[in-house]
Amino acid sequence: MRNMYIKLFLSGLLLTIFLTPLAVHGFYESYEAPRTIDLPATFMTTSAVNLRPSPDTNNSRITLVQSGSRVEVTSFGCGEWFAVNVNGTPGYMSSEWLMPWSTATTPVAPGTVELLHWDEARHVMTIGTPATIIDIRTGLAWQVASFSNGNHADVETLTAEDTATMLMAWGGRWSWTPRPVLVIINGRTLAASLNGMPHAGSTRSGNNMNGHVCLHFLGSRTHNGTVSHERDHQAAIQEAYNTTSGSQW
Repeated sequence: MRNMYIKLFLSGLLLTIFLTPLAVHGFYESYEAPRTIDLPATFMTTSAVNLRPSPDTNNSRITLVQSGSRVEVTSFGCGEWFAVNVNGTPGYMSSEWLMPWSTATTPVAPGTVELLHWDEARHVMTIGTPATIIDIRTGLAWQVASFSNGNHADVETLTAEDTATMLMAWGGRWSWTPRPVLVIINGRTLAASLNGMPHAGSTRSGNNMNGHVCLHFLGSRTHNGTVSHERDHQAAIQEAYNTTSGSQW
C-alpha cells in the first residue's frame, strides 16, 4: 500500500512522518512504530480514543482521551496496542489512533507572532502564495494558498497530503468549528483562525478537498455576517496569539 507523507512545518523546519491510509475500518491503519524511537516517547491521538486497563476491547475503558492529546508511549508491545501513560494514568491504546508528536524543539520566538488586523493582513496573505498553517492545539502543519481575499481569506490545501493532515487536526471529521492557527507566509507569522469545513468554490484539483475553507484574521468578517461564528473566529485568533506570545510554545 502506498505510503502517505504528512508534512510538518515550524519556523522553516520541515519534518516528515509516515502514515499508511486505511482502506476499510478506520481513518488510518495501525501505525507501525519505527524501532528507532527511544521510549518513553510523546505521541498524539489522531481521534478520540479509549484508554483501557489491558490490550483488549472487551475491557471497560478507563477514560476517553480526546483527539490531539499528548500521550506518553512506554512500550510498542505487539504493534496493535501501545502501553501508554496519560497524565499519570497507565493503560493501553490502539496504535491505530496514535502518531509521533512531531513539533520542532525550537519554540516560536517571543514577539515574532503578529496579531495583525485583516486590513493589513490581506496584503501579507497574498493570493496564490503558499502559506504554512500550524494548528496550535496539536502542532500539526500543512500548506494552503488563498484564491480570494474578501471579508477573509478563502484558502485551499495544496496537496492531498495537506488535506489529510488538516483533517487530522479536526479529529478526522470536517467541522465548521474554528481552530486557532498560525500562518507563516512571506517571512511573517500571523495569528489566525481556520474553520474545517470545505464548501463552495475551489480552484485546485487533486487535493482531495471539495471546496475551500475560511481563514480569518483580527477584524475579518464572515460572508453572511453571522455574529456567533465571527465571535468564535475572533476568540480562536486571540487564543493563537496568547498561546504563542510568551517565551515558550
